[in-house]
Amino acid sequence: DYRNMIRLRSVTTHELTTDPEWMKTIEKNIDVRFVDLDVYNAIKREIARDTAAAASEKEEYQRTVKKLEANRREVEKAKEEYDEALSKLGVSMDRWCNNCKV
Repeated sequence: DYRNMIRLRSVTTHELTTDPEWMKTIEKNIDVRFVDLDVYNAIKREIARDTAAAASEKEEYQRTVKKLEANRREVEKAKEEYDEALSKLGVSMDRWCNNCKV
């Protein structure tokens, strides 16, 4: 692919990129990785897919947290009602047998 050919002094990038050692040196020294356009597009698609999946999982997590909070409030309300009803009875649970205690 010669579309993006540039000149580095008097040497074309094509001449340099055909040398595997030169490519390894450049990748190592500037901390980049040269890949074919097909590989690059595949990586971009994978990132987009994973990002969408992560967003979906985050939404599901948030829905679950909201459900758990609602359930927790219901349990607290039921416990308050239970404690109130028990106090209105005026009966101490100590008078019940061990199997009947709450």
